[in-house]
Amino acid sequence: MTGNELYIPYGRHWISDDDIESVVDVLESDWLTQGPKIEEFEKEISAYCGSNYAVVFNSGTSALHAAFS
Repeated sequence: MTGNELYIPYGRHWISDDDIESVVDVLESDWLTQGPKIEEFEKEISAYCGSNYAVVFNSGTSALHAAFS
């Protein structure tokens, strides 16, 4: 780079204190997977999108597999 190019950092993460607290809450709960936070998140996503339902997946690969099955 000559110094004139715009540098866009790739892979730099911004994790808020709320994000960390949410992860800790789940890790300290009885539900690491398939717990009540999943249903809560799906309801929030469906409301945001204006749909009746939403399904979340653990990865893009899982979502594509379900979509094309």
